[in-house]
This record gives sequence, structure tokens and C-alpha cells, in this order.
Amino acid sequence: MTERNKRWIYSTVEASENKSIDRSGLSGKDIANQVVGIDGSVKYGMRPSTGFRLYRELNITQDFNSTVGFTHTKTSIVTDFFPVQFHISEGNFGQGFVYRVKSASNNYAAIYMDYCPTATVDSAAGWRTVLLSKHAASPTAADISPTAKMDVASVGRHVMIFMQGMTPRIFYINNAGGTFTHKVFDSAIGKSPKFQSLLTSGGANTAHDGRMVLSLTGTPVTGLTDSSSKLSSGDYSFAYYFYNTQTGRRSPLSEISQILESDTGWGTADKYVNISVQYNSELWDQVYIFRSVKTQAVGGTYNASILHLDTIWDTTEPTGAGGSEYTENTLRKNDTPSITLTDAAGTSIVYKNKIGTFQLDDIALTMQDVYLDKVIYEEETPRGKSCEVLDGTLLVADPQGGTPPTTNSGSIAERERNVGELRWSSVTEKSPELFPINNKYSPEIFQNRIEALSKVGDFAVGFSRDRLYHIRREGLYLKIEDLHAGFGIAGLEASSDAGPLCYFVSHKGLKAVANNGQLDDVRNLDNLLAGAWRDNLDSLRMAYDPYASCLFILNPVQDQSVCMWFSTGRISEFHDVPFTDVKKGVCPLKWSSNSEFTNINNAFTTTDTMVERAFFLQNADSITASEIPTNWKPRVYILDIDRNKTAGANATAISGYVKLVRTLDIIGDGKFSVAANSVTASGNTFQFPLESGSYLDTGTSKAGGTNGGQNVHGAKAYVVACSNPDLIGEKFTVLNTKVTSGGSDTTAGGASQTMTVVVSNKGWPVGLNAAGVTFSFCLSPMYVNWVGGSLPMTRMEDGMVQTSSDMFRNKQISSIGCHFIDVSGGYSGSNFYEGEAYKGSNDDPSLRAIPSDFSGSIIGSSIETGETAHYAAFKGTDTNTAGRHGIQDSVLAPGFRSYISDLDYKLMSIIVRGRSSDTDTSERSTS
Repeated sequence: MTERNKRWIYSTVEASENKSIDRSGLSGKDIANQVVGIDGSVKYGMRPSTGFRLYRELNITQDFNSTVGFTHTKTSIVTDFFPVQFHISEGNFGQGFVYRVKSASNNYAAIYMDYCPTATVDSAAGWRTVLLSKHAASPTAADISPTAKMDVASVGRHVMIFMQGMTPRIFYINNAGGTFTHKVFDSAIGKSPKFQSLLTSGGANTAHDGRMVLSLTGTPVTGLTDSSSKLSSGDYSFAYYFYNTQTGRRSPLSEISQILESDTGWGTADKYVNISVQYNSELWDQVYIFRSVKTQAVGGTYNASILHLDTIWDTTEPTGAGGSEYTENTLRKNDTPSITLTDAAGTSIVYKNKIGTFQLDDIALTMQDVYLDKVIYEEETPRGKSCEVLDGTLLVADPQGGTPPTTNSGSIAERERNVGELRWSSVTEKSPELFPINNKYSPEIFQNRIEALSKVGDFAVGFSRDRLYHIRREGLYLKIEDLHAGFGIAGLEASSDAGPLCYFVSHKGLKAVANNGQLDDVRNLDNLLAGAWRDNLDSLRMAYDPYASCLFILNPVQDQSVCMWFSTGRISEFHDVPFTDVKKGVCPLKWSSNSEFTNINNAFTTTDTMVERAFFLQNADSITASEIPTNWKPRVYILDIDRNKTAGANATAISGYVKLVRTLDIIGDGKFSVAANSVTASGNTFQFPLESGSYLDTGTSKAGGTNGGQNVHGAKAYVVACSNPDLIGEKFTVLNTKVTSGGSDTTAGGASQTMTVVVSNKGWPVGLNAAGVTFSFCLSPMYVNWVGGSLPMTRMEDGMVQTSSDMFRNKQISSIGCHFIDVSGGYSGSNFYEGEAYKGSNDDPSLRAIPSDFSGSIIGSSIETGETAHYAAFKGTDTNTAGRHGIQDSVLAPGFRSYISDLDYKLMSIIVRGRSSDTDTSERSTS
């Protein structure tokens, strides 16, 4: 058979991943089947990403034991986390994270919030941790479900926490005379306020939602003579509701009360109508008071339903002579300034009493606003598992549980409920807790209930497991359309808005829905989602980072993430990312923190520009206490898109403050050596000391040389040199570091101390702990991997040059070379790359090769500016053909990978050298 020398050149200038089909079906010199570890925001060449920067440690060990019944430790995990932002006052805001933390040893769970306000709150500034969940007076594990689906919505000044089957909770910052304090309470507006006697004694009471008493008297409340109006004898209607000026929340309208002309006390003289009101001072700071005009003067009984606003009582105003309301004992002996009641959880709540008089006569009253809202509201906020805010209206999906409404069963608005409902709050009121009983939608097919919501621009999308629901506000109504049957969401967290589109993962691939309901395919990931990720679709998470202009699809099961770079139109992946969740939120534009922990706890101010970012959550890689650093807390990272990470001042193997190219945020050097016979087994781990000559900052606390390891926990380490060359390129997971003798734990292998690295035996390279084996490794490098399409063939057809994947010719790859520009950093003797060769549709390369000299020693400077002087030459299955024929098959694809810490470069092109030959079939006569 004729054998021809060949060279195939693949351009990587605009390399983008295409997994729309199997790799064997991709053919072309500019095609890439896989692109891993690059900075896709760079338009020119394949440049390694500098990885992720630490933003925040979640304070799960805050001691709330007396309230929740259990103090969480380093072995606890964060099951859900949500970035939030909220208003405090004009010019002041807060930003933070709501998260549910669960013990690994029992079912105790709680919901915390770490947040930082720009104002002084609770007499302190900066970051702090508060408890959001509500627990019984004697806490049990059943108080907060560790598994029920939850969601969080930021609504102006509110942060609302939803968990399916549990009463939602509300957090906000209260402003009392310029003093800010945080408030947390159940999100339930309760029953309509009543006209009945005020409570006069303490004790448990769960049904008190506000009370008012009206009385006729010949004299007004002391001090109100000038501003009060007498009413002439007649029939009047009265009503009121409570309001919170800090949050915009309001209660339902009270029941309607009447004073009739026939009532005892009118007589023939005009009288004042005095008011005594009792209210929850934790919830309300205003009372809106309504009444009708004298019905006999304007048309009779029907006009009694027309209620005008008489006055607004501001309950925060000072009391005393000349004020508009009082806590004085001027009306009845039972009127006291306040009364303390106890709710079911044992919490003491102060209910205040206020006294006053109606202000306006009928002529003035007719010029006041009329109460037009006749809607009946739910007594409880729906206990749903997903929520979203659309133009000020709160949407809640798939609620379960709660108390049935107390409206009459014969009401037109009262209808049958089921768990498939979508409910939404009032479209006319600003209070997100007002849910009219008629604001609901139930899908025609019960099992197609809406389980997740996502807002995109001026519309929202409701996702079920089988279809989509397009939700749009039209005037005072919500329009909900059932669309795209068969294209439901695969995982409840697998959706995100990005610009005018909502992207989501279905069992039919990645899709995008527009504001008009149009459904589009994103085909480049079809083979990945239907293949390697098929069993993990329900675990996928998605978030769009507007600042980086990148949509992330995180697979926490496989520690991988797809990156869709909108600014350049490229698609790539990150591997070795130990994250369990990703969510979008806001953070300061100029975030200069590095793992030196110089400012991750610093407060931001009102002058800081805030931008939206994608936040990545890292939990501990183990639930065994001995395998987790002493001061470990779950961590939140952001992508280092500005490439600002540095090695710090104490690095010895590389120059100080050099830019880091690492997946995680680790200070110090990135390459370390291990002596022979030093790896020992201990339980589920291997341990080994580091040789001297390198520096490693392992965490925030170094007291006594016993604490640390937070920075390296969960990081992957790659073997870059080994006395057994077959192990080069293998990886393992670092769990902890500890100083075993001398010094502090800031120096790895210093002259007077020894640092031991603790690694997981799960995935440990077999043979790396064998007798006599020495090795070096790079810590948390940015793993870069490029895999091209199948080797193309060029031939003449009808006088024209055609390029195709010719299956009727054998191809052989003997070596792979590269062209780089802007090479910098790395470690002397380790700046090499690997060439790869893939057969057919195999996921793993059949052969790998590192550029070596004639003696077989690795050439440690093969990544160099310009065309590489040394190629990665393959050995065939027959070692006698080493460096000549290499690997042979009809379908071959080349690959490149690099795993050296802190090595920066741009890979511009890859050249594949080899041969092609005819097969028996291609040489057979066709005559």
C-alpha cells in the first residue's frame, strides 16, 4: 500500500468547542471537539484562564445553638445558597448570601444569611451572620427540612425565603429614627383586622392580627380639639388597614364596622368618634383609617360601601399634647400603652395601643381617596418551592400545605385547589404578601405543574418536567401560555437568563426561549448532554455572569463546567472545579481580594460600583472531620476574569506577585517535590512531607502551626515529574496540610520545619506510593485540554480540492507540535505539554506523549515562544516502532493538554505529522 507523508495543521486562534455530534463526525482544520481551561473572553489564541478568586467564606459555625438546637461545624454542608441584594434607605443597600446549612451527622438544618450593609445596622458595620429560619421553643431536627426545595427572592427592601410546605420568612432592615436594626418574621399577613375589644393581659395568643374599638363621645381625645371633627347623628361605615413604611407591606382591609343613628349615644348632638387601636409594633408603623360619609345624606345604604381615607396615623410620631395619637389612659381604664403577647414559638411580641379621633367632616372627606380594592386576600403567603419577581408582582410555584382560607365556601372567587398551581401577588399593590385568592393558575395536566421560575427581561418562564409556561404581565392581568410540550426542564436549577433569552437544559439538549415564546436550539452541546453528562442532568446548575459575559453550566457531580462566552462566541469547559452550586448576584466591581485574606471581610460602601457576577459555592470534599482543615468554612468564588491573582510576597520558586494561573485561589508557589518512601497511608488518606525550597500559604489561621489548609482543600494536584514516568500527568485531590515539626504552617519545606500534605485515597494514582518512587506535583493548575476533529483528507473531485473525513484511508500520527506566543511564568524544567491521539469515538486518548530527548528525558521547556523545537512523538503499540509510525486508524483525532501551574501562553496552532495509506478497499479495482 502506498504510504504518503502528511502534516495536518489545526488553527486554535478562535478555538471553540463543538460537541453537537460525536468527535468522529467532526472534520476540518478549524474544528475542535473539546476546549478546556481557556480564557474564552480572549479573542485571539488559546490562553489558560487564571481560574477563580475567593470572595467569601460562609459563616456556618456561628453559634445559634440556643435557637436552633445544634451548632454547625466544619463537617456541615451548605445545601442551598442564594446571593441577595436589598435596599435599606435612600442611598444605602445590603448584599450577601442566604444559605441553608445541614449537619452531616444528623438532620438538623437552619437558614442563615451572611450580609454586609453600607449603613450601621444593629450598632455595627461590616459583614455579619443572622439566623433566618424559625425554630420551636424546644428545637428539633424537624423544624427545618434539610431537603425541601427552597428559593429566595429580593423584593426592594425585602428578602423573602420560600421553602415548600413551610411558612415563608421575611428579612428587612428597619429604620427607626435613623437607627437601623434587622427584622425577621413570618411572611403571613394573617386574618383581616377586627373591630373588637382590645386585649388587656399577656400570655400566648396566635390569632391577634390587630384590633380597633370605636366609641362616641362628646369630647375628643385630649389635645385633638383643633384637628378633630364632630359627626352629625347618622349612619356611618368604618374600616382600616395596617401599613409598614419601611417595606411597603400592608395588611388586608379590616372587616367593616358601622355606627348607626339608632345607636345609643348619638342623641341629638354632634359627637366625636374616638378610636382605640391595638397593633403589632414589629410589623406595622402606620394605620390607614377609612369611613363613609353620612349615608342618609348621599343615597342610603349602598353608599355606605364607599370608603374614603379619613386619616393616616403614623405610629412612630411622639405622643403627648398636640400630637395626633396617644398612649395616654384618657378613654378607658383598660387602655395601656402596650401589651406583650407570646406566639407559638415562645417569642414575645409587643402590641401597642393608640388612641385618636376621626379628623375630617363630610365635605372634606369627599375630596379624599376612595378605597377601591375589593379583593379578598389569602391569609398566608403560599408555601411554594420556587419564586420570582415580575414587574413588582411576586410569582410562587407549586405551593403545598398551609391553612385553608376562611372565606365563605359560596364565594365566587373561592375555587378548588391543587398542588399544581402557580400563584401571584397583587398587581396593584406593592406588598408582595398580598395574594388575591383568585390569582392562581393550574395546568390542564396535573403532573405538568410549574416547579421552577426564571425571569427574563419583561417576561418570566415557568418550567415543568414536560413543557414551558410563558408568563407576561398585561395591564392588571397576568397572561400565562402553555408552550412547547415535551421540552421540560431536566433539573430545577438548570436555567438562567442571559440577555433577552432564557437558557435551560432539557432532556433534548440545551434550549433558549425568547420573550415571544420562540424556542431555539443550542446544538453545540448536544453530544455532551446526551452522552457524558446524561446521568447528571438533574444535578446541573446554570448562571450567567454579565461582567464576564459568560454563561456557566455546572456539573457538580463531575467537577466540570461548560462556559459559553457571549462576547467572543466561543464555547469551552473548566475541569477540576470543586464547586457544588452556582448562582448570579452582585458584588463590587473592584474586588482585589486574594487568598492572603487581606480584604474578604472588608465592607463595601455606597461609592462602590456593583456589578452582577456568577458566584460558585465550594463545600468540603469530605464529611470526615479529620480530613477537613480545622477552620474550614464553605467558600464562595468568582471567576478571575480580570486576571488579578498573584503569588504574594513570599513565593520562592517564582517571583513575588507574579500572576497566578491556578484553578483555586492559593497563595505561594505552585510546584512541590516529594522524596522517595515518604508516602504513608492513614485511614482514607495518604500523607507525605514536602521537600524544602517552596512556600505555601495554607489558610487564614496559622497559630501554633496546627491550623490551615483551607486554601488547598479540594484542589487537584498533577504529577509533573516522577521516577516512574508512566505516572506523569496523573492527578490526586488535596484535603489538608499540617505542620509536623518546627515553624509555622506558612512555609512548605522550610529549613526548620516540615509540612505534611494530606490527600484523598479516592482516585489516588496506583503506584505513586510504591517504594523508591519520587515525584513532583503542581498544585491546582488550570487544566488545559484541546481535542481536534478527525484528521481530514484532501483530494481532487471533478477538478476541485475537497476536504472530508475519508474513512477509506488509514491515518497515522507520529508526532504533534505547537506554535505559542506570549509565553511566561511556570517552573523551570516543567514547562512542557502533552500530545494526544484519540481513536474512533473513545473518550480517553489511546496514546499520550511528552516532548523528550533521545535518552527519553522530558524536555522541560517545550512550551516556548514560536514553533516548538521539540515535538511530542508517539510510540506505537509495538515499541519497536517508537517515534516512527505511532498510532494508526481510519479515524484519528489529535489532542493537546497542559497542567503546569502559573504557566501563561497563547496557543495559536497545532501541527500533526504522520502518514496516510490506502486500505485494501480503496485500492480494489472498481471495473
